[in-house]
Amino acid sequence: MTFSGANRYDADNRDEDPYNLYGKVGYKFGKWAFSVDYTYSENVGADDDEAQSIGTAVVWNVWESVELYGSYRWNDLDRDSDQRPAGVGNAKSINSVMIGGRVKF
Repeated sequence: MTFSGANRYDADNRDEDPYNLYGKVGYKFGKWAFSVDYTYSENVGADDDEAQSIGTAVVWNVWESVELYGSYRWNDLDRDSDQRPAGVGNAKSINSVMIGGRVKF
């Protein structure tokens, strides 16, 4: 289990101070390990920004020296139109998938 949070005073004359919250839980049994995490941020890139991300991962220890893993993550940013540069549209959610393996020798 992991939890964290941070905030900072921004001396750049912004109206709101940025902050971030993060949490992760995981469980391992036998040759398998699973985890899920969530993060929430406000005012990090610009005032009134709201960003969130949810991820999940799995690791399978096939043998003592071989692991296979996979993960999925969803990222979202909600930014007011007056904070975007001219000609830049709304941010879209990003979905990412990662798979791989590791061989220890």
